[in-house]
Amino acid sequence: MNKKLVVAVIAALNVGVMAGCSNGGDKAAVQPASLAAPIAAPADAAAATAAEAAAAASDAAPASVPAAEPAPAAAPAPTASVAPAPKPAPQFAKVVAVKDVTETVSTPREVCKDVQVEKQAPVKDENRIAGTLAGAAAGGVIGHQIGDGDGRKIAKAVGIIGGAIAGNQIQKKMQENDKVVETERQCETVTDTSEKHVGYDVTYSYAGRTDVVRMKKKPGATLPVKNGEVVAS
Repeated sequence: MNKKLVVAVIAALNVGVMAGCSNGGDKAAVQPASLAAPIAAPADAAAATAAEAAAAASDAAPASVPAAEPAPAAAPAPTASVAPAPKPAPQFAKVVAVKDVTETVSTPREVCKDVQVEKQAPVKDENRIAGTLAGAAAGGVIGHQIGDGDGRKIAKAVGIIGGAIAGNQIQKKMQENDKVVETERQCETVTDTSEKHVGYDVTYSYAGRTDVVRMKKKPGATLPVKNGEVVAS
């Protein structure tokens, strides 16, 4: 409670009591005029005091405060657009096709075999003396039978010379036709070719792209992926 308001109420009560006392019975009538004035003065003072108390009470009363206007409704906060979380990259690549890879290998090798070879027989009489002498003798005999006297001598000489030449050539042909058969070891180099399997060409699909990788082992339906790269072994 306000202190000024309490003081004003007490002052009003005092004024009422004093006024009642001043207006009651015969006692007030017999009092001399000199005593009435002092009592009236306090009554006036009490009235002034009551007025001050009323003024104080009016001052103490809270001023009428206009009703506060309702606060405007808060606008809804804008909803932030949230981007969809990126899809995690697949951990495997799909195998699309597998093709065997081969290469032609050439391997040289030596092949040897025994063959029968016909050769000219070794010539013992390289100068063909035997044939020359035999021909000369035969020619001399034939020339000796031709003519007589000096003519026979000439014919015999011609027969000896001609026989010697003919005998030499006959022996030559005989030597050339004299053949022997020998066994020889003959070798040659041949090249063998073969197909060697070297791996697999694997076609795979990953992250929207298609590529081919060479692998030593045949893969399954998928290939592992590490750090966005296909692992091929």
